[in-house]
Amino acid sequence: MNRIGMICGLIMLSFSLTAAEKVTIPFREGNGKPEGILSADLPFYSGFHILGKKEQCQVQTRFKIFHDGKYLYLGVEADEPEMEACAAVPRYPHDSEMIFRHDGIELNFDPSGKGRIIYKLMINPNGNWGDFRGMDDNTNSCRYVFDQAWDSHAKIATHKMKDKWQIEAAIPIGAFGEIPADGKTQRIDIGRTRLTGKKKSKPELSTFSILSRPSFNRPHEFAQAEFRQFDPKPFQWQLENLTGGMKKTADGTAYAVSAVLLNRTGQFRFVNFRVQLLNEKQEVVAESTRRVKTQVNQIIPVSLSIPTKASGSHIMQVDLYGSGGLLYKTESREVKLEYQPVRIVLTEPAYRDCIFASQPLKRIEACITLEEGIGQPLTVTLAGEGYEKTVTIPKTKAVNRVSFPFENQKDGRYVLSAGGVSKTIRKLPFRKGEIWLDKNGIV
Repeated sequence: MNRIGMICGLIMLSFSLTAAEKVTIPFREGNGKPEGILSADLPFYSGFHILGKKEQCQVQTRFKIFHDGKYLYLGVEADEPEMEACAAVPRYPHDSEMIFRHDGIELNFDPSGKGRIIYKLMINPNGNWGDFRGMDDNTNSCRYVFDQAWDSHAKIATHKMKDKWQIEAAIPIGAFGEIPADGKTQRIDIGRTRLTGKKKSKPELSTFSILSRPSFNRPHEFAQAEFRQFDPKPFQWQLENLTGGMKKTADGTAYAVSAVLLNRTGQFRFVNFRVQLLNEKQEVVAESTRRVKTQVNQIIPVSLSIPTKASGSHIMQVDLYGSGGLLYKTESREVKLEYQPVRIVLTEPAYRDCIFASQPLKRIEACITLEEGIGQPLTVTLAGEGYEKTVTIPKTKAVNRVSFPFENQKDGRYVLSAGGVSKTIRKLPFRKGEIWLDKNGIV
């Protein structure tokens, strides 16, 4: 990834590759820590290009990469002839969007190789960093909506030197969703934003991959990454229908979480289902763990309750991990800790609250759970894009199911509402290669 100035005849462990070639990710023993990565007996990938061009940039970057079956290890070294300016980069809290406005290294991953989700880590010379998950907007235009709630569980170290700075990162492989079943080929790219320089009027942006447009978010053009001696089976889990809400208990309140697990690892496994609630400082304020026995390809409902007096906006983080601490899968989202007597969960469509063009869906179905007002009538309405229908439940139960005919409706946004709460549903235009899951978690 980087062009190193060399005296003729000097032999170095560094070479230049083009984006058309694969990045080989070898197996090496690791310890899950961000140390010793750049000193590993491996060649550097180098030859970074100006973003959106085939031309190599003058101030270069290089990296090393390997895995140990549990973690992905990345070491990046960035040349910087003006380190005094680089040292003035401000410090920011974790996940701050301000990190993107200064010198930094972007680690971009597309585990599925299909461009639907980008996992991104942005790291600056001070060691401030953020992790973000970008979901495509289903328009086939390389536009992504990034979620700051995703937690990479990464461990990061940075080092400043006289004429360069370095990062070392150890990232649990289970932090990435959509790891392909063959586990061999994924897509990655390393990008750099360079803002130092006394006469620099605009940032110098560069990438390892040759990208055809001036954007870091073009995963179909990322370099192919070929894993060697990698077993993807332990990471083949589906976590679906994840919901949570505050409940009243005899001792006060608790946050109740439910989900559906599907074990596609090929063997019987025990898995730890851990839920943590984090405040705005990303401190754990409450948590609970349940050990679950799972059979292969068997749908397993799982639920737990977390006593808490916390309220307001928080992050719900769900981790699946083995008895040895190996992270299998993680999911995070923003939640509001407030007691709601009515909750709506969509069962059709079951994936991302979206109706895909290739999905043969004839009805919208939902489960409405009540904490109060059981036995009273409830009106449920589905409306949007010129469509409006109402269902009245004359005598409600704790759990109520409703269904609305929905064949041949327009693309757009629809809102399902009941008892003062609502759920937005998007009916999406056709996109070639779109993928969705049914209510059983099947692609």
